[in-house]
Amino acid sequence: MKKIFIYPLIAISLFSCTPKGFENLGNGLYEHTYSGFDFPEKIGEFERTPIQIYDYTGKNVGIGYQIRTPDCNITFTMYVYPANDLSLEEEFKKVEMAIRQYRQNVKLLSEESVYYIQDSLRIKGKEANYKFSQKIKETNIAFFSQADLFKYQSNFIKYRITYPVFHQNCAGEKINELLEKLKWNIK
Repeated sequence: MKKIFIYPLIAISLFSCTPKGFENLGNGLYEHTYSGFDFPEKIGEFERTPIQIYDYTGKNVGIGYQIRTPDCNITFTMYVYPANDLSLEEEFKKVEMAIRQYRQNVKLLSEESVYYIQDSLRIKGKEANYKFSQKIKETNIAFFSQADLFKYQSNFIKYRITYPVFHQNCAGEKINELLEKLKWNIK
């Protein structure tokens, strides 16, 4: 009889833990303590997915947001990680190489310099746009995918945005709304 009460308590404690490298600010808001970025539970129609920690310090993290409806399916992931001594160009080559290794049939559509602008902050970055197909339930689905990379202070900030081609009518507006609301609170 006691086990019935212990298991729910264990489950609650496991799911309510604050991820390493983050501070729980309440109301579903987490702050990445290393970079100062805030990650709310929702941004517009996007809902946050579980936070991913890629190193033992909590400095290298990935935070995903997604919309999953029959009419609109978008995945946005923001990565924040130490830049070490790499230049923006060196790291961008690694990003492109990883995309090509992960997606065998990927086609580069465009590549350009971009800027992240927020108040007086203006940071130059790189962007690449891709198209690839993936078999889902015996059907080949075409996807658009975008990779953006910025270097600010001691961090790289990378965005990855992916959605099915047939959802591009909803994607542009919703992605722009997300990017406008996602503020860089860098320490």
